[in-house]
Amino acid sequence: MSLTGQPDTSVQTSNEFDARNFPTRLMAKPRWIVRHRAAIEATATMTLAMSAPILAAVATLQTSA
Repeated sequence: MSLTGQPDTSVQTSNEFDARNFPTRLMAKPRWIVRHRAAIEATATMTLAMSAPILAAVATLQTSA
């Protein structure tokens, strides 16, 4: 729809979400993620586990001040 209220025929709109509308990079997982999934998950788990005590200490300090 244009600013004048007339339908804009020069622009084609598509509400279909099929493979043709998405770039190839977004469709497939990179191979390195698939190959190193266990290491990636382990790193994320360790990072969260190591940050939990720090976050708890900061929360304790903030409530006591």
